[in-house]
Amino acid sequence: MESESSVSMEKAIAVQVIIHSELHNSAWDKYVQSNPAGNHCHLYAWKNIIENSYGIKGYYLQAVEDEIIRGIVPLFHFKSYLFGNQLISMPFLSYGGILADSSEISNQLSNSVVNIAKKLDVDRIEYRYIRPETDHNYSDNEFDPAVRKVRMILRLPENSDMLMASFKSKLRSQIHRPIKEGMKIKLGGIELITDFYRVFSKNMRDIGSPVHSKIFFTNITEKLKDMVKIGVVYSEEIPVAAGIVICYKRV
Repeated sequence: MESESSVSMEKAIAVQVIIHSELHNSAWDKYVQSNPAGNHCHLYAWKNIIENSYGIKGYYLQAVEDEIIRGIVPLFHFKSYLFGNQLISMPFLSYGGILADSSEISNQLSNSVVNIAKKLDVDRIEYRYIRPETDHNYSDNEFDPAVRKVRMILRLPENSDMLMASFKSKLRSQIHRPIKEGMKIKLGGIELITDFYRVFSKNMRDIGSPVHSKIFFTNITEKLKDMVKIGVVYSEEIPVAAGIVICYKRV
């Protein structure tokens, strides 16, 4: 494992914060899997996805005790004209933040992030927690991590018939209509990237939103592999609707 020589490290209760080595990414992902608050945004693959897609530098810190991971934080140095100079966990994603076995270890990691922030002269640290009030107890420091994301959750029933029955009749009719008109859906992986991106980029253009590069979605599909499912709806041979889903844990 590679020690972080450029940033002053904190030590407490025999735990050391270090920069994670790519050679040990399986141990990183096992920790994410075992931590109840861990989600796919914490997986190590995102470091390669974001760095290779956009050249944004990632800092993946882990707290280690006797070579056992006790906490992690993935973050990126995101600097742009529009959004300023900041460290984010995680950019382009809804979730992120620190995972740790205890509040003490969480604060150690937070302090190490602050040290990096000072070195890089950033304006803000942003942690995208699912539940900021319970996921992390912030250390007292001069940076106030931003919490601006909102999520909405819909509990799904056991099968598609139950889901369809829960919809109002008008929505059910809207769902059945394209099926009656002969539209077909394909489910797959990277072989559907081009058709997915054709629909995605057109929709982003129409709403005036900046669009991710095609290579970003290609890297997601290649790095996360079987976790990624792409669905494309076709009218004859023309893609008219599409979606991409990342499946991780059962929550």
